[in-house]
Amino acid sequence: MKLLKTIFDIRQFKTILISLFILFLPFFYTESTLDPVLTIRFLLFSILVFILFLLSLKEKTNNFYLRHPIVKSFITLFFIFLFSATLNDSIISEAIYSTLKLALFIIFLTILSPILKDDSCRKKIFLSVGLFSLISCILYIYQIIGLKINNSQYKDFEVLASTFANKNLLASILFLSIPFNIYNAKSKNIINKTISFLALFLMLIVFYFTMSKAVIIALLILFFSVFILKFTPEKFSKFFCLSLVCSLLFLSFTLIHLGNSQNVYSEKIKQKLIYLTQNKALFLDKKASFGTRLNLYKNTFDLIKNNPVLGVGPGNWKIQHGKYSLYGTLGENGRKLVQRPHSDLLWIASEAGIIAGIVYLLIFIIALQHIHKKVFIDSKNQTLFNYSIIGVVLGYFFISLFDFPSERVAHNIMFVLILSYIISINHKKPQKKLNNNLSNFLCFIVFLIICSTIYIADARHRGETYLTKAKFYKGKNSWRIIVKNVDKAYIPNIYEIDRSGTPIHWHRGVANFSMGKIEDSFTDFKLAYSFNPHHLHVLNNIGTIYEIKGNSEVAKNYYKKALLISPRFEEASVNLAAILFNENKIQESLDVILRCNIPQDYLKYERYLKTIAVKLIDTYLKEKKTNIADVKKIRDLKKLFEVDNKVAIKIMRELYEKRKNNDNHYLDLYLKKKLRDIEVNFF
Repeated sequence: MKLLKTIFDIRQFKTILISLFILFLPFFYTESTLDPVLTIRFLLFSILVFILFLLSLKEKTNNFYLRHPIVKSFITLFFIFLFSATLNDSIISEAIYSTLKLALFIIFLTILSPILKDDSCRKKIFLSVGLFSLISCILYIYQIIGLKINNSQYKDFEVLASTFANKNLLASILFLSIPFNIYNAKSKNIINKTISFLALFLMLIVFYFTMSKAVIIALLILFFSVFILKFTPEKFSKFFCLSLVCSLLFLSFTLIHLGNSQNVYSEKIKQKLIYLTQNKALFLDKKASFGTRLNLYKNTFDLIKNNPVLGVGPGNWKIQHGKYSLYGTLGENGRKLVQRPHSDLLWIASEAGIIAGIVYLLIFIIALQHIHKKVFIDSKNQTLFNYSIIGVVLGYFFISLFDFPSERVAHNIMFVLILSYIISINHKKPQKKLNNNLSNFLCFIVFLIICSTIYIADARHRGETYLTKAKFYKGKNSWRIIVKNVDKAYIPNIYEIDRSGTPIHWHRGVANFSMGKIEDSFTDFKLAYSFNPHHLHVLNNIGTIYEIKGNSEVAKNYYKKALLISPRFEEASVNLAAILFNENKIQESLDVILRCNIPQDYLKYERYLKTIAVKLIDTYLKEKKTNIADVKKIRDLKKLFEVDNKVAIKIMRELYEKRKNNDNHYLDLYLKKKLRDIEVNFF
């Protein structure tokens, strides 16, 4: 009896710890890192799991929880990650971090599942989720009110996200909390009821303002699923769940194929979608997430096709995806660095191989199978809460196909909470405990994993803090302070690359270059290149150093590598155009600079383009024999660069598009009658 009481007390204490952690999760936020929540929440979560593990040492490991298909699937995924990390020639620091992160959530899953078997523990934890969602909604609405009072612009509202980095992540975490609020709404306690109803009401407001497309569709899936489960027989509802998963997979792959296909059938569907959305740039506009994501998905598919068995290594997508072009993505101009493919399924398959992607898919299917079976085995289980669990798992699967919730600690906690509930309600019969030797061995392995995770989580958090300081001082041109902070941030095999895929040494290289320490910066850039040979700025900076050293041929090679990844990368375009100009390869120089039609430093870009174009005109007039009328037209074009530079550049762009097809001289194309309509408009 004493032992049972002790175990009960420990279980209650663990419940309180988990509940408090979930309750205060929205407040785990810091401005000292670029992402205000990612590293701090992971560090605190790893500490929580360590405490829970220590409290669980007196309890013998139940064989049931380790043998459950959901847990076995996660363990399989962990070993695939481990093999991929070991056998791939990947950046080990990112591979270790991603693999340990997965292991930590598996440990949390096995600790949480037996706790949720206890009804009183379940109520406490579910109530904390209700409070969590309520607090998150209130924080978001408070932010909206603040901006309304200050008469802020629309774009300011777009970045509001409570404390969840962006509005889509806020909407998806609230979506995951819906079943727990439904559970609390059935409570006899009036306070619990009030909290749940208020949270659900405020969620509707948040969903309205965030307008997350993925979450809106997930909500429709949830409502439709509940309806099917409530009013149709078991076999039909089971068929519905399985067919919906298959349909969502088919839909996602179809859209990806559609975005990158040029056949007649695909073009017809594209035109239909453009008509329905009233957006002519649906597949092209980088401001519209749909078009840019399709290009990211295509790149990720290329990664998977070339690395089908082991992937490119856990955490290495952000490094390797540059191999397959950034054209048409948010990262093509170099101002934004793409960190992820916006699809958890593709992300896992590209980093750990196709089998890993299949196992990830199976986790959803197994979870649905077990909860569905439990619901229809006993009429007592046919509750709105259980129906909503099925609907949310289906909806979350859709979100995972088109977003990146697996990166986030809060989302993983909520998803593990759902899976733990599914595991706990399937545990009825007493199961054998593991024998002492095996149990002790597992405890030792888990202890090592958690301790390693805490150490790495802390080191990476401190590293990102120092790197954030370095980026802050970059704006103040305090180069020595930047070097000092970068040196503190860098930890071999632990923190070598930041979240965007930028090597830590690159930041020090920029600082050393700005201080005139060319050799030091060259060393830094070469180190950065060894970590990420597909990084646009690293390639451009190495090219610049070689150019300064007088080796323009090698410099050109690095610039060309950068432009092969992103043909419209401004810095490399301007630098390569300058070298070609100095080599008197005027048309090639003009090709390079005109291909980059999205400049940030427009004045510099215009100056370079004007210089090259005028030199082309002067050379043409000097070398070519033309009649008086043609000479006048060409000289008028030259004058136009002085009178209206923007119109002149527009003409040159038209000529560049024509030249791509036949490789004729720019001015020969200009003199052709086919372009007379352009001349009339501008002269």
